Order: sequence, then structure tokens, then C-alpha cells
Amino acid sequence: MAKVIVSAVLMMTLSVLAGVPASRPSPVSTKNDSQRLFSVGGVEKSDRLYLRAKPSHRSESIAIISHDATGLVGLGPVQRRGRSIWRKIRYGDLQGWVNDHYLRSESIRTPPTSRFYVTRVAKDDVLYVRVEPSAMSRIVGSIPHDATGIEGLGPVTTKGGSIWRRVRFRSLEGWVNGAFLLPESSGSP
Repeated sequence: MAKVIVSAVLMMTLSVLAGVPASRPSPVSTKNDSQRLFSVGGVEKSDRLYLRAKPSHRSESIAIISHDATGLVGLGPVQRRGRSIWRKIRYGDLQGWVNDHYLRSESIRTPPTSRFYVTRVAKDDVLYVRVEPSAMSRIVGSIPHDATGIEGLGPVTTKGGSIWRRVRFRSLEGWVNGAFLLPESSGSP
């Protein structure tokens, strides 16, 4: 009990000297962290990363993220809690906080208005556009194997280890598996 009181008094004293309230997390610079893509790193195969309601390991877990998940979207806010930095992200349709130590910045960062072209689809095949970001979702249309000028609409999500993008092609809108798209700026055919 005495150790807890001494620790609390020491924390309050240090926070007063530093000019930072002890009970409030300190924000960390975000420098355009909004819409950055992240993947999970440093989590064992047998373990999971928890998406939390608040930036704390004691906060309610609202989702379990796979050890190899990709396409987590940074939403901007980052907060420091003790020695940990917490980042607000979107994972599928959920928003919450994860410990930044377990996130790796993905190399592909595309603004919402990026244009893409189809890749890795056979000449006698098409890229299906779906209602939801899932291979089991209803198909609403298709995009030809050699299509260009596909407009990215911003949202990116991860389902079953795949990155799904919301896109528009002509008058067709929906979700496609991002593995079959490349940004036109990377050298369209």
C-alpha cells in the first residue's frame, strides 16, 4: 500500500514539474497520419493484437486483430500513455486504439482519389466488384482484366488476410480485392 501511495505522489510531483497533468494522456505529433496504412508486426503467430475502445491496455477490447493483418487505416490521433504510444485506427468497420509498437507502416500510401489499373487477372477473366469487402459477398458487377482509370474511393479494409478497396469504375461502385489493383502512378501498362 505504501509503495502505491509513494508511486502516485512521485508521478504527480513529476507531472507538475514537467507541466503535464498526471491524469491526461499527452498527444504525440501526427504529421498527416490520417489515411496511412499499417500492418501488424511483432506479434507471435499464436497471439493477437487487441483493438481497444480507449488508448489503454486496460480498456475494453472491441476486436481481435490477426498477427498478420494488413490494411489497418490510421485515423490521425496518437496518444502517449506512460511508455506506450497508442494510435487510433480503422479495422474493417470498427474504429479503436492499438499499441503503436505493434504497427508497421505499409509502403503503399494512396490518397482517396488515386487511380488504379487491374493486374494479375487472366485475359479470359474479370475482377469482380462486390457489395461488401468479402469474397463471399454478392457480386454487383465486374471490371475487365485490362481496365485502367479505376477510382479509389478511400476506404480500405482487411478481411481474411486480404486488403479490400472501395472503388468506382464507370458507373459501377463497390469493393474489390486490392491484390488485383496497382496505382497508375507505378507504371500502368
